[in-house]
Amino acid sequence: MTQDGFAAAERIAATLDAVAAALVGEPATYYPAATLRGFRRGATHPSADALFGLRLSPNGPGLLTIHGLGTVVEATSLRRQEPSAGAEALSVLQAKLGSGPVRQVADAPSAAAFQLPVTPEAADEKLRPAFVPPLAALASARGTAAPEELSTGSGVEARLIVPSVFHSLAVRLSGPALASHLTEVASELFAGGRPPVRREWALVAAALADEIAAADVVYAGVSALDVDGRRSRASLVVSLSRRALPIQELSVALSAERPRAEVWTVLLPAGPAALLVEARTAPVPAALTADGQRGWVVSSVVEAFIPLPDGATVLTVQLSTPQAEDWELYATAFAQLLETVQVGWDGVAATPSPIAAPVPVPAVEVQLPAATPPPMPPAPPVMPPAPAPTPVAAPTAPFADRSEAGVPATHLASAPVPAQAAPPAAEEAPRPKGTPVRIPPADFDPFAPPAPAANAPATAPEEAPR
Repeated sequence: MTQDGFAAAERIAATLDAVAAALVGEPATYYPAATLRGFRRGATHPSADALFGLRLSPNGPGLLTIHGLGTVVEATSLRRQEPSAGAEALSVLQAKLGSGPVRQVADAPSAAAFQLPVTPEAADEKLRPAFVPPLAALASARGTAAPEELSTGSGVEARLIVPSVFHSLAVRLSGPALASHLTEVASELFAGGRPPVRREWALVAAALADEIAAADVVYAGVSALDVDGRRSRASLVVSLSRRALPIQELSVALSAERPRAEVWTVLLPAGPAALLVEARTAPVPAALTADGQRGWVVSSVVEAFIPLPDGATVLTVQLSTPQAEDWELYATAFAQLLETVQVGWDGVAATPSPIAAPVPVPAVEVQLPAATPPPMPPAPPVMPPAPAPTPVAAPTAPFADRSEAGVPATHLASAPVPAQAAPPAAEEAPRPKGTPVRIPPADFDPFAPPAPAANAPATAPEEAPR
């Protein structure tokens, strides 16, 4: 499987399939399939007040079983299982149930000693289960419910109803309380079994508690059903994952990362979700089998990815069963389970990624002179006009400097240059002098004697200044 942010919870789901294949056999109690077929049959979608009105203590297990309704599961990132609860529960169970070997493990039991958790792999595409009509019906248009308003600091929270035929392993309890809970679950699952069988299940479940908590799994359970005289098993896992992607991008990413799966975008009462159907294969560790030989289990899987409104959390719900012939039974119950999801939020967006964003560099505001255009230096002082000024040829160097600074050439040519600002005489360009050029008339004869001009003065006047 790809490491796409959901692999940890998927390893727990595959591990439950492997453990059930090794330990849940003939001594287990198989409940009638009618208990699962009747789950939410004809019931309306529960309101947010109905689910969020239930008081689930912060120190409680995070779930509450209600007769005739199911098990209400709470998924929130603010309250999680303590990492050391599993090791403490394992010690309590060994003191209560006795020490000794568990299948092929003779030493102190642990997840590593049982070769758990296992890593699943995508099975052949030909083994992929069908996208049955109850799942396809989730893609129809419907109205969605707004998130329930939670008090500030509550973050985002999801609640859903799980069928009571699943026996839970993951609960938010301390070590001794977890040991007591697992003992009760073993008694329910193996009501007709002998104490050694119950002990094996309780110790293996306690060894997995820390692995379940590390994968952010808020609920993990297994079921054993009698379907028309045939034994059938299934696993159910609810978890939270950190992945900030809109639903369309999430569906496209899942399709690219899971080429052997079928991915749909559906619309739940709690909002849009991505629905994935595929076949997975997982090893059954030799440490758990009765003959000490490694085995394999192939499961049909349906998994839902529901982005939560905080923008950084995804609720994942997955169901798997090794009995492909009972696929439609479990898929129908899974579709009804998804319709019970309700979401609450305090309105505060979470950080989409644990990677810190780069700190922006503040822009430095530069005060420019009030000239137009801004790069032009201050204009030279304007001197009063002198009588009959002598035109002076403009020096080339200053104009070139100002033109390079972005000042238009026409603006520089029209600016008057004061006489006192002229360069020294030694460096001044030569000033041309001479008689003004006159254009002769068309009948001008250059060889004719010059005629005196009419009303000509006696003396020639001085040359007019140019």
